[in-house]
Amino acid sequence: MEIYDYVKPLPPPIPPLFGSDMGQSYRDKYYQYSPNDSRLWLELFLITDNADRTLGEKLEYIRNTGAILVLDQQYGFKIQPVIGFNGWESIEQYNQERQYLMGHMQTMIQSLGELRRRYDHGKII
Repeated sequence: MEIYDYVKPLPPPIPPLFGSDMGQSYRDKYYQYSPNDSRLWLELFLITDNADRTLGEKLEYIRNTGAILVLDQQYGFKIQPVIGFNGWESIEQYNQERQYLMGHMQTMIQSLGELRRRYDHGKII
């Protein structure tokens, strides 16, 4: 007998589940007090996810705690926190949580500008 008669072949690798490589799944259902800008948020999550997945996840957290998107002449859109019963306990709490975004300010500016371009061109329904 040869050595290869004793060696068992490895089983074929198990392929990943279908769709498991499709990236992060975002939802804008938790903040029910501002449904009018829901499509804008979902688009912003996708835009930022391409640059940095954790940035998209942090934005989702900020939105779901209490934030709305409003038109802005300088940046295209701006994130406006909701303070009080339907949002953050205080502006200090919001500012503390948004500190993560400060390290990604250039990406945020570009993402908000891209969101405005898509909005102006009717690509966001």
